[in-house]
Amino acid sequence: MKKKSFQLKVNEPCHESWNEMTNSEKGRFCQSCQKEVIDFTSLSDRAIAQTFKKAKGNVCGRFNDFQLNRPIVHEST
Repeated sequence: MKKKSFQLKVNEPCHESWNEMTNSEKGRFCQSCQKEVIDFTSLSDRAIAQTFKKAKGNVCGRFNDFQLNRPIVHEST
């Protein structure tokens, strides 16, 4: 298997409060954006990569600072 990587960057972070969003299956639902916000804070690099690989379109997410602006290394088939 080959190792691949990508980097997560958030150019314009959402200014809505995470604590004020309603719970959803994968995180919270933002009433302002009308989108589900996935909670990536406890996920491994592999799980993050799998989520983005399966995603169709844009993904809104909550991240820890250490998860951003660095290579997310994952295996590719």
